[in-house]
Amino acid sequence: MPRAERDAKYEEYLRMHSGSEPRILPYEAQLREAAGRRVRVLGGYSGLGYQDPTVLRRRVDEIVRETGDHVLYVIGGTKDGIGEAYDWIRNSARAAGFSNVKTAGIVSREAALHPDA
Repeated sequence: MPRAERDAKYEEYLRMHSGSEPRILPYEAQLREAAGRRVRVLGGYSGLGYQDPTVLRRRVDEIVRETGDHVLYVIGGTKDGIGEAYDWIRNSARAAGFSNVKTAGIVSREAALHPDA
């Protein structure tokens, strides 16, 4: 997917969630959010999507249940592909009775601005 199209999807995602999530945090604030939590990083495809998202959703649910509470999940910054896991993680955590699960995203164009981090 061309960079301009990825950037447009990211901007649309931010507009859809303005006023709530996501927030763009400086590095120090990200460290504070992660303090006292286990951090799980889920990598995957974004714009390409998945042939069988149901299988991926089941695996994400397993990961959430196995990992437990007090976790920060870090995944891609877009809402498609692996980004669908934002909702799946929240739903799985609620269903399991976890109350201290958060999600964070990494947007490659933002990360590229901080090569020393």
